[in-house]
Amino acid sequence: MSEEKKIKLTSSFDILEEAIKTWWKHLSKFIMVYVWSMIYALIPLAAIALLVIFNSVFGGGNQAINVITALLSGVAGLIVAYFAIRGQIGAFLLVKQDYQGQEKEIFKASAPWFWPYLGLSLLNAILVLLWMLLLFIPGIIYAVFYSLASYVFFFEGKRGLEAIKSSRELIRDYWWPIAGRLLVLGVFLWAIMTIVSVPLGSLEEHSLPWQLYNVFIQFISFLVGPITIIYSYRLYKELTNLKKSS
Repeated sequence: MSEEKKIKLTSSFDILEEAIKTWWKHLSKFIMVYVWSMIYALIPLAAIALLVIFNSVFGGGNQAINVITALLSGVAGLIVAYFAIRGQIGAFLLVKQDYQGQEKEIFKASAPWFWPYLGLSLLNAILVLLWMLLLFIPGIIYAVFYSLASYVFFFEGKRGLEAIKSSRELIRDYWWPIAGRLLVLGVFLWAIMTIVSVPLGSLEEHSLPWQLYNVFIQFISFLVGPITIIYSYRLYKELTNLKKSS
């Protein structure tokens, strides 16, 4: 057994505790990055709302209006998704800059990262899906191997397959420790969202309170999302330091 394999990673609970403390300390900055993404998304969101109102008033049985409304709504939805992804990229950049800088500028800086990040995310998903098509277990194995590709992308500047290969190399010899730590993180987030979702069961489905509470659940999901980024970054940083010292 190599010296590198003898070194143990920090326990998942210690990493989680540190991630939560860091998240809480810088929560306002994460929120402001997300707020700027929502501000830029307001125009397409307003367009979607107007299209829905227009269709309900004038659409009726008019097939042409229904089709045009659906197409325009789809375009507006893609624009909203674009800014939402940029908000997520902004959260990565905030961690990359050690939580320094103005949130608006950080969000603006997310633009050139969008297409490479989207490409990496799609490639990662496709590769994991292909492994899943072989058997479920290989899909799980390689999902863990590829789990740090985004961090290689943001913190080392590697793109696409190169970032995915680097993630696999980082996790090699540490698959089980990383898998266990990701499982702990997943259970923690699942527990939070399960507790938050409990009141939803007492509301009438598709009623206004039900819809509003679903929005609240999505809001909580956005709020706790950076914990995943901070936690996984700690794993990436620790593995990187181990590889450098080996």
